[in-house]
Amino acid sequence: MSVFSQIKYNLNAMYVLSKFKKKNGVYQLQNADLRGAKLKGAHLEDADLEDAHLEGADLRGAHLEGADLRDAHLEGADLKNAHLEGARFIRTDLRRAELQGAHLEYAKLNGANLTDASLNDANLTNAILDYTILNNANLTNAKLTNTDFRVLIYNNNTIFEGAVFDLFFLRYLERTRGRSTSREPFVNPFQVHHAFVPSLENFKELLPLLNGGDNDNFDSLFTGEDGCRFVDKIDDELIKMYVSDVPGTDTTTLKRDLKRNLLPTITKLQTSRYDLCQKVKPIGSTKVYDVTMKDFILASFRFAKRRTSGYKNRFIEFFTQDCLTAYEGGGSDAISCIGGILERFILVIPMTILDANEITSTDSESNLKKINNIIVGAKISKEELQSMMAQCNREINSDPDPNAEKPPIEDYIKCMKEKILSSGSSITEKEILDYVNEVYAVFGGRKRRNRRNRTNKRNKKNKRNTRSRR
Repeated sequence: MSVFSQIKYNLNAMYVLSKFKKKNGVYQLQNADLRGAKLKGAHLEDADLEDAHLEGADLRGAHLEGADLRDAHLEGADLKNAHLEGARFIRTDLRRAELQGAHLEYAKLNGANLTDASLNDANLTNAILDYTILNNANLTNAKLTNTDFRVLIYNNNTIFEGAVFDLFFLRYLERTRGRSTSREPFVNPFQVHHAFVPSLENFKELLPLLNGGDNDNFDSLFTGEDGCRFVDKIDDELIKMYVSDVPGTDTTTLKRDLKRNLLPTITKLQTSRYDLCQKVKPIGSTKVYDVTMKDFILASFRFAKRRTSGYKNRFIEFFTQDCLTAYEGGGSDAISCIGGILERFILVIPMTILDANEITSTDSESNLKKINNIIVGAKISKEELQSMMAQCNREINSDPDPNAEKPPIEDYIKCMKEKILSSGSSITEKEILDYVNEVYAVFGGRKRRNRRNRTNKRNKKNKRNTRSRR
């Protein structure tokens, strides 16, 4: 490209962006209408483009490093060779986008829709691809090393020819290519214990949602003192429980194949004689939670009991696949550890909900969303917290007098807990307390201070006064 052409494109971009305001040197383009805009080579580093409309825009070679493009609309946009390092494309519509040679290192593409997108020669090293949709996408010669994802969605028309993978991604593709479904989950085996932590931290909210008021203890599955071990024929019991007759399906062959695949995992469970009634302590942590693996497993069974046969079939299939291919190598060396096997009774639930895409009369859509968000550890955004806090202020603080005494911080904490719980997010109680304490002053209240710190400050002040009198 000639120097003249570069100057021309820069001037075009500057003219288009001249209508918009900057804050601290950063463009504020929330909800902006930039459909078809000529922004080739534009400098939009760290720009706020949340929910912006950029359908068909020319962003070739543009600089969007660190930009916020959450919920933005870039359908058919041209982003060839664009610099998108660290940009946030969360839930962004990138269908049919041209991303050839794009720099997407460390980009966050959680929930982004890249259906029919062209990513030839794109660099996605260290990118987050959790729940990213790659159906029919072209990733020829793309770099996909050290990517992070729990669930990746692609189909048999997704092209990976010449792409560079790490071992985990390659092994995942090897075992899932050729399947008819376009929704293939994968749990990174070395992150599975960490992935289980949100379920542990929020078990008081998660278990009632999964149990759904069902008190079935599935006695046929457990044996030993207080029913703390699996029965010897648990593989038979699992197959009977999870696989129902489906019209047109050879269930005899299906059950035989499932039993053969389940056997190595079940054998490992049996030889370990794991005590399912012991309190759970995450690997690498000293904290013990007041819940047992049996509580989680029973909740998983009770949830599956209310599901359709399609859910049950997919659940056992996902569970078996992930347990058999948790580590490198093959055969018995690749089977998950005991803790990983038990944790997968919970961790595969979001995958199966996503794949089955079912809502029954006994489980509302909101409950399924809550279950999914808790297990996958979905966090709530700062903007959502601000909105909830403003709602709580309107509900609690009805006195229009600005000089009136503000309601106590405890009222805000209670309100925020209720709203966050209903949203299904997995934010911890400590995070709620920290946030409310931080913003409470905005509404005219005083922060909750540490009593010990107040005492120490008072003692220091008294000592200074004593010295001055002397």
